[in-house]
Amino acid sequence: MFDLFLATRMVVDYFWEFKELSVAHLLVFLFIWAEAALKGKPAHWKSTREDAILIIFSFVLLSSYLRGVSEENTILLAKQISFVLSFWAGRILYVGDQTLKRSNALSIVGIVGLTAASMLGIGYQDWGYVNTFTGGYYYKTDLTLSAAIALAFVLVYTKSRILKLAMLAMAGWIVLRANSRVFIPVLMLMPLLQTFYLGRKPGAKRSFLRVALIGLIACFGTYVFFTTIMQFTPLSGYLGFDIADGFSAKNSQGRADIWQALWDGYCNASLDQQIFGAGLDADQRFTAEFSEEFFGGKNSHSSPLYLLTCTGAIGLALHIWVVFIIIKRAARGLQQNIDNRIEQLFFMLAMIYIISGITTEAVIRPQMMIPFWFLAGAVVRRSQMQTSIIGQYGTQHLSTAIWEGRLYRRPPRGTGLESR
Repeated sequence: MFDLFLATRMVVDYFWEFKELSVAHLLVFLFIWAEAALKGKPAHWKSTREDAILIIFSFVLLSSYLRGVSEENTILLAKQISFVLSFWAGRILYVGDQTLKRSNALSIVGIVGLTAASMLGIGYQDWGYVNTFTGGYYYKTDLTLSAAIALAFVLVYTKSRILKLAMLAMAGWIVLRANSRVFIPVLMLMPLLQTFYLGRKPGAKRSFLRVALIGLIACFGTYVFFTTIMQFTPLSGYLGFDIADGFSAKNSQGRADIWQALWDGYCNASLDQQIFGAGLDADQRFTAEFSEEFFGGKNSHSSPLYLLTCTGAIGLALHIWVVFIIIKRAARGLQQNIDNRIEQLFFMLAMIYIISGITTEAVIRPQMMIPFWFLAGAVVRRSQMQTSIIGQYGTQHLSTAIWEGRLYRRPPRGTGLESR
């Protein structure tokens, strides 16, 4: 069921124009989740700080929604609440380590299909002054988010190195043809992170310094890419990047002006709006009021700024807090679990979300947030299972139990504890 949810979500997200399909998909699995919950709590279920924070965050969302009830804001509220419910669905539906074969296979098919479409000239549209590949999605960001998420599944769940390299090359081609420049460092970082940090053996030392070094290498690679390939190679149909003027409106495709308008709007808002949010559509209202006419009414194009303007300082702080706590849980799981692929996948999606969120409002995109929160729920569930088995049988049996993917209602076989 866990794998089926993630695999079918990929299909639903591709058919973005059919909003009813997305709603129906989530409702079906929420019904399954509710049925499982009514039958009784899963083994080792207990409330956590994450539950409390997300409940408070939901009330902040509701408060912001009530500042301006409209059809668009109702949709935005429903999206955000569905993300929170996905977190709890992940905790309920996760029942042990799985290979996620359907999600991995579909990811490979998706990357190959999008690459073929780009080479055949299918799925292009004019975006600014260049012809951009969107692959059937409305926005190029949706396309590159999907490509990055699919690549995360491949890097974590595919054993063949040749296949991994092939998928990485294809995903890079998709990002390049989509002119989605923020995903260039993302794709450079993903294989480095998986090889030198996430994919190391359980118990191997994983330090923050190693992560920082990987990040610096990815940043250097991105810099070299833009200052050599993009500057000195005649790549027609690609957006360039002026290193000397990194935050110009041209480089950011207008985002710099939008972000300034959002900050001006936030600073001019009342104190209670600054703390609790100015409404779920505050980003659009602020750009309409404080930005140039061309950018008026645009979305935030930044997850932190969206949270700051729409849910206030409280909403932004709660969101950062809960994500940080879950990342800490996942880091602990990387060390303790023999099969830690769920934690690896969550780390990958967290990295994609954080970096892409700098220049996109990924925080309101279901294709990013539903699998992200679903996997976050699984990470919390696994963490609770680890705590339970350690408390009952000691750390020496933890790896055996997690390797077998049990619900831990009884000791692992072969440990000599079955009779206890």
